[in-house]
Amino acid sequence: MISVIASILSGIITGLKTPFLSPILYLLKSRRSIFLLAFFAYCLALGLEFKILSVYSININFFVVVLPLILLLDTGLKGEVKSRLDYILIPFLFLGIVFKEIFVVGMSVAIIRNFMEDNPRKGAFAVIGCIAILVTGLALAKDVLSTLGAVSTQVVVIASITTLILVFVILKTKVEKLDLI
Repeated sequence: MISVIASILSGIITGLKTPFLSPILYLLKSRRSIFLLAFFAYCLALGLEFKILSVYSININFFVVVLPLILLLDTGLKGEVKSRLDYILIPFLFLGIVFKEIFVVGMSVAIIRNFMEDNPRKGAFAVIGCIAILVTGLALAKDVLSTLGAVSTQVVVIASITTLILVFVILKTKVEKLDLI
């Protein structure tokens, strides 16, 4: 439920209307294939409403929109992970209406907690490691990717790095079957 509250708050903070559709996604989480289709449509609608010129020109609003999106996807795929920490985080998320940075920190803690539920030792490392690899790759390629009209190339680089991380995680955990349906 914290994912829906966070998504709605991100809409209030940034002035976007699409995050107010997140309760519909939450209700669809019992049917994974329908949830994934609805989540894809939700991301497309969010992408049409929230404009970014370049990866290198993002501001705090980017994190206010994206972090609840990650938590919403995780909730839809794994189910609700209830914790006492959620009750502590909710007031901090509401404080994010005034101070966006507090919202981003609260969301980061919620995401790390969610990933730590599966494997406490590797959960935080996986989240922080993936973000570090992505940021390092973007930093190394900044000269090439920051030119005018290079947004499509930025998307390809981000997708490539993310795909490589996903392949590594799948091979590392020896997943025999991905049950997405």
